[in-house]
Amino acid sequence: MYKVKILDIKEFQQTKDVWSNLVLAMNIPSIFCTWEWVYTWWEHFGRDYEPVILFVYKDTGLVGILPLAYQKTRNGALIGRKLSYCGSIELYPDHLDIICSKEDAEQCLDAVFEFLKIKYKEWDVLSISLLSEGSNILDYLNKRSSIFGMNVEQTSVAPFIALSGSFDGYLSNFGSKKRYNLKKKQRRLYEQGYEYSGCNNTLENNYGLEAIFELHKQRAEKKNILSVFQGKDIFEFHNAFSQRVNKNDCLWLRFISNGDEAIAAFYGFAFGGHLFYYQLGIDPKWESYSPGTVLFYDVINEAFSKGLKEFDFLRGSEEYK
Repeated sequence: MYKVKILDIKEFQQTKDVWSNLVLAMNIPSIFCTWEWVYTWWEHFGRDYEPVILFVYKDTGLVGILPLAYQKTRNGALIGRKLSYCGSIELYPDHLDIICSKEDAEQCLDAVFEFLKIKYKEWDVLSISLLSEGSNILDYLNKRSSIFGMNVEQTSVAPFIALSGSFDGYLSNFGSKKRYNLKKKQRRLYEQGYEYSGCNNTLENNYGLEAIFELHKQRAEKKNILSVFQGKDIFEFHNAFSQRVNKNDCLWLRFISNGDEAIAAFYGFAFGGHLFYYQLGIDPKWESYSPGTVLFYDVINEAFSKGLKEFDFLRGSEEYK
C-alpha cells in the first residue's frame, strides 16, 4: 500500500541521502531534482512559499518524492492558491518529474493525486512545468486526460548529444569543411594566448561564478536581452549550490582564459552520466573569434574523455544548439 506524507522543514533538512538514492533511480536523473538543488532553492526563495514536500511510502520504505511549494497568487481582487514544483518559477530548471523509479511511478502518482484530492485541499491550481516528453508525470496525465481537467503545452525543445564512441567519431558526423572551420577557430583563438581551463578549488569556483555572471551580463546588454540569470538572489543561490555540489565533481566551470582574464565561461553540472549545460558567458569584444564555439568544442571533447553518456543543452531552440 502506498501512503503520502508531507515533510516538515526539519525532516526536509535530514533527507539528503535517501533523496539522492531515489534521484539516481529516475529515468533521467536530473540535477534539478536533487536534494541539493531543491533545498538550496528553499533557503534562498522559500520565504515566498509554504513547502509541500510529498514523500510516498510503500509499506515503510520510501519510494517516491514530489517536491511542491504552495503560494498565494493575486489577479486584481482575486486570490488564487497555487502549487508548483520547487524552484520551477525562479530558476528555470529542466527535466522535472516525480522522483522515483519507473516501476513505482504509476502507484506513486496515484497516491499523490489521491492525497491532493482528499487530504490536502489547500490549492486551486497545480502547475507542473518543465517536464520532459518521457517524464512519468506527463505519461501518467496523458493516460488520464479524461479524468483530470488539464492543459498540456509544449513550450520548447531540449537538444542533446549522445556521447557514444569517441570525440573524433562524433566530429566525423560533420562535413570536412565544418571540421576544418572548428579547428581553425580553436587555433586562431589559442594563438592569441588563450587556453581552455577549469576550476579546481572553492576559491576559484567563486571567481568562476562571478566571471560567468559578468560575461553573461555584458553579452545580454550588447544584444539588448532581458536575462533572468542576474541579480543578487540568483547569484547567491548559485554560489551556495555550487559549494554544495563541488566536492563530488558535479560542478563544471570551464573557461577560455589567459591568466586572470576569461573571455568565455561555461557553467554546467555532471550528474547521472549527463552533462547539463546551464549557462554561458562571452566577452562581446571577442565575438569575432567565436570563443563560445571553441569553448563548447573543448567542453564536449572533455565530456567524451570522462566517459559521460550525454551532453544536454537543456531548453532552447537557439541555432547553436
